Amino acid sequence: MICLQLIQTCYNFSDWLFSVKMWSLRGGLVHTFRGHSRAVTSIVVHPIKPSIIVTASLDGSVKMWSLNTMEILYR
Repeated sequence: MICLQLIQTCYNFSDWLFSVKMWSLRGGLVHTFRGHSRAVTSIVVHPIKPSIIVTASLDGSVKMWSLNTMEILYR
């Protein structure tokens, strides 16, 4: 699990679900980002726009997600 105090959320790699779960620091599930077909191996916060995260997976894809709208920005 990765916790980022900057945006006050925690991310959990759920490789058996091929998703990334975003949790509040209080422990409540905020959102599940789904879209990879294999295990998620990396997650980073955009260096200029902290409202964007980027995930990479063993399926060979990189996806960009908005934390504002909880939608995928790039497949």
